Amino acid sequence: MTRLFEFSDQAWLPRCFRRLLTELLEYQAAAYRIYWPAIPKLNETLRRTNCLEILDLCSGSGGPLVGLHPHLRAKRFTLTDRFPSPPRVTLRTRDSRLTWLQQPLDARDVPPRPGACRTIFSSFHHFGPRDARRILENAVEARAPIAVFEFTERTFARLWRMAYAPLIVLRDTWRMRPRRWARVFWTYVVPLVPLIYTWDAIVSHLRTYSVDELDALTTGLTGHAWEAGKLASDPTCVRVLYLVGLPTG
Repeated sequence: MTRLFEFSDQAWLPRCFRRLLTELLEYQAAAYRIYWPAIPKLNETLRRTNCLEILDLCSGSGGPLVGLHPHLRAKRFTLTDRFPSPPRVTLRTRDSRLTWLQQPLDARDVPPRPGACRTIFSSFHHFGPRDARRILENAVEARAPIAVFEFTERTFARLWRMAYAPLIVLRDTWRMRPRRWARVFWTYVVPLVPLIYTWDAIVSHLRTYSVDELDALTTGLTGHAWEAGKLASDPTCVRVLYLVGLPTG
């Protein structure tokens, strides 16, 4: 797998662009129900572990969990990120069960939080094998369930569609509400958002772990039962890669 950089990984990326990108991704996840195939698997994980809270790592400005949480059996949902930014107005006015951690939280070093299941949507590929393994080790050390979901995939069938990514950004940006001047300017006047989005999308697909690679990351991590695979609820949904680890004993 490639180790090309993504703009969204870089601490120097201006907060404005980071926010525009993460909000666009959140909109797309909700509008196209990208992660709906993950709902049954995540509810099964919550049921088997009796967890009442989801601690979402790498949430960006909200992430897919914002749209999924009404369909999940957890009672509380805590959103976190290494580069926290204030949540959007639409997030602040949603279900009070959603809370936002204002302090930075590194997914590789999460303090124990009893009764919480950790989730990572669309972000696991940002971590190289050593850091990805550390995220899993940290969950094992805390005896915390962890569920990783990725809609990107390192296949030709998925990559060739990235030729249309700039057009998708132009279309989806026009549909998003509220229509902010910064989003319009950096998308249509100076099209940096489509360019950054397209680059990051291509690299994300190239960096995504395969099922076999996810299995390899868990080798020797005793104390958890691991399961990796692909999910798809119907032919209209993209396949979602997943890795779930449940404490044993």
